[in-house]
Amino acid sequence: MQIPQAGVIRSLAVTMALAMATIMLPQHSSGQSEAPSQDRVTEAEMGPETEGTATPEAGMETDMVFRSSDNLALTQTTTDDTFAAGNLIEVDGAEADHLFLAGSDIVVANASVHDLIAAGGDLRLTGAQIIDDIIVAGGDIVVGSDVEIGGSAVLAGGTVRMDAPVGGDLRVMAGDMTINSTVAGTARLSGTTIVVGPDARIAGDLLYRGDDLTVQRGAVIEGRRLIMPEPEYSAAEDFGTGMGRFALFLFLSIVVSYLALVFLLALSAPRLMYNTANTMWDRPWQSLGIGVLYAIIVPLLVMLLAWSGVGLPLAFLLVVVSLALTAIAFAATAYFTGMGIRRVATGTDEAPDRLAARIGWPIAGALIIFALTMIPLVGFFVWVLAMVFGLGAFAKNVGRALIAPAAA
Repeated sequence: MQIPQAGVIRSLAVTMALAMATIMLPQHSSGQSEAPSQDRVTEAEMGPETEGTATPEAGMETDMVFRSSDNLALTQTTTDDTFAAGNLIEVDGAEADHLFLAGSDIVVANASVHDLIAAGGDLRLTGAQIIDDIIVAGGDIVVGSDVEIGGSAVLAGGTVRMDAPVGGDLRVMAGDMTINSTVAGTARLSGTTIVVGPDARIAGDLLYRGDDLTVQRGAVIEGRRLIMPEPEYSAAEDFGTGMGRFALFLFLSIVVSYLALVFLLALSAPRLMYNTANTMWDRPWQSLGIGVLYAIIVPLLVMLLAWSGVGLPLAFLLVVVSLALTAIAFAATAYFTGMGIRRVATGTDEAPDRLAARIGWPIAGALIIFALTMIPLVGFFVWVLAMVFGLGAFAKNVGRALIAPAAA
């Protein structure tokens, strides 16, 4: 398994940090921390405390805090979340519900938070009380023994050293890593070089994937020691793969079905298809208008028939007929496209006599339309235009063919 080197990880982490700073954070702190002093009330004005009511400590914010600077010293406390970004971030005494940090160099010397999420180049966590989870990504990551993690820890970097006790599961992905801490749950380690130090205590399983695993004397692994399978697919990935295969199969089925329909119509009803193509060529706007009217009127008629209850069978029949006609409409547009190319290429507008030309040009037209429908965004409009354009011309010629015998 190839793991990115520290320099690459560092570059990616710094890029992500700067992007977060640019998009998310203003240049100076904001929030209600700058409220005028006259809005504050004294303890005497508030009256005696109500039993069971938590009161924020003096100087503590009650809203989200946003800070950014080139060199940022973060000491602000709040009962809500804190977001900070900068080149150098030093956290000393900060308190927050969730603490989000993004920078090139991040040092956390003293913090009390519920969750910590940080991304940067070099990250040094020397002292913090984290009630729940920690998620850290960077180039070089060091989490000292004075950091307390009550929940799970997820670390990703070039090099990682983990000395802090973890109250839940530990997941580390790095080039080189050293784990020398207590883990109450399962440890999942993935890297090139994995070292489990002498003070490590893993209560659950040790699942690892890497070229070099070293468990030093004194380390305790109470669970199993297993190699993680390669690759490790998730249910979402399996579902996505299955959906992709199904979509490909559906698309190929549609292409083959429409090509077969174009082939059959060009072979069995050449005169009708030729007349339809001429109608689209001579009266394009009329053909398009009839198709649009059909596309508007038929759905409304289906809804009215279905709403009446009595006309439900007729509504179902109308839907089936419309679906069949849309397929034929596409075939008509494919025939028109192929014959239009033939007219430009050969300079003749006469119906082809040879079987190969009568079938080959419409098939070529169908393939061109399918190629256009694969263009993002544009493809949908091409498909709709092919349907309504062919539907209008085909309906006009079918109506003319039905009226002619009656008039005779």
